[in-house]
Amino acid sequence: MTTPSDLLVEGIVADAFKTRSFLPGDEPTESELTVRLQKGSVLLDGLGKEAALLALSVLPGDTRRLFLAPMERGHSGARVFRGRYIDREGMASRPFVFKFGEWFKLEQERTRTALARGSIAGLGVPIFRKSMGNALLVQEFAGLDDKNILIDLAAACRRGAGVSALDNLFERRLATWYRRPARKWITIREVFSQYTDDDLLSFEGCPEQWSELHDWVQAEAGVTCQDCKEAVSRALEWEFDSPLTCVHGDLHALNVLIDDLGNVWPIDFAWFQPAQSPLVDLVMLECSLKFRAIPRRSELRGLLRAEALLLAEMVPAAIAAGRVPYSDQIENVFRAVRRVREVAQSLAIDFDAYRRALLVMTARSSRFEGSLNMAYLFGSLEILSAVLSAKGC
Repeated sequence: MTTPSDLLVEGIVADAFKTRSFLPGDEPTESELTVRLQKGSVLLDGLGKEAALLALSVLPGDTRRLFLAPMERGHSGARVFRGRYIDREGMASRPFVFKFGEWFKLEQERTRTALARGSIAGLGVPIFRKSMGNALLVQEFAGLDDKNILIDLAAACRRGAGVSALDNLFERRLATWYRRPARKWITIREVFSQYTDDDLLSFEGCPEQWSELHDWVQAEAGVTCQDCKEAVSRALEWEFDSPLTCVHGDLHALNVLIDDLGNVWPIDFAWFQPAQSPLVDLVMLECSLKFRAIPRRSELRGLLRAEALLLAEMVPAAIAAGRVPYSDQIENVFRAVRRVREVAQSLAIDFDAYRRALLVMTARSSRFEGSLNMAYLFGSLEILSAVLSAKGC
């Protein structure tokens, strides 16, 4: 009698040999793959049977063991892992990125990755495998070997390697994106055009139960709190002269990986666009660095004072955290933020437009409650709103 598990295995095997895509090594036969999926398992907390079978289905025929290490869950809700496998000779593979999620989302990512590959050296053809509604996308990177270890940009920043990683990202990996770009007058709303408006329509500003934050913002940043929602609405209509470049579209700190040699690898190209304002990537990077890479238990008053300095000029002088816990990590992150601002400055993006896009991105980021430092995020929103309202726009 055919069971649901048998049907699941049959579907995955059929998809595997339809695409004939496997990780490097000897390609398994159809019967070998069927036996592997029927008898094999991946013991990882939270990884269900369907996802485990998808992972097993992309391995070469001589695989003896698979290791998956969870990475932080991304904004899409997909589960992401660093993975490598061991062959029958006991040799380890180079690292890959395994991403499990809804098949239609990963299908879009595969299509957009194909568009991006022509402009990014070392980005391999992803392996895509689907089953009954879910799918797996495995990303390969040229130049890695079995000794390489991957960490994300947030971790690199905390360790003091953020500026060099950003240098490698913008000056090497994505360098072709920013050479002699065309320019166009566009609005901030157009910068965010490919995202839904739901995030901003549901945005209500700082939660009422955090009313004490208003006093802290006024005391530490020297500004009077304004209506954040109204400030976001005005910011969306701001028009500015923008370069048009390739845009990643989801360039937050978890989607930038660094190996132990300093090579940088962006991942997750589901939102890639070939001609859009790079402002969206730059403000997303800044938000993710400030609200995710800085330790959540950092002293909030000091962060609010630092935020006021960041919003006073495009590339401020080095920001000192003072004698507080995590001071080294905080200062390392602010150095990386300054590097992002320098890239914006080199692309002739004016500070008025940058701050407005930063306000909109910060408001959008407020929906990721639980993964970000929300007190710092809402404090930043209130300072931004106050500063921009004081300019009369």
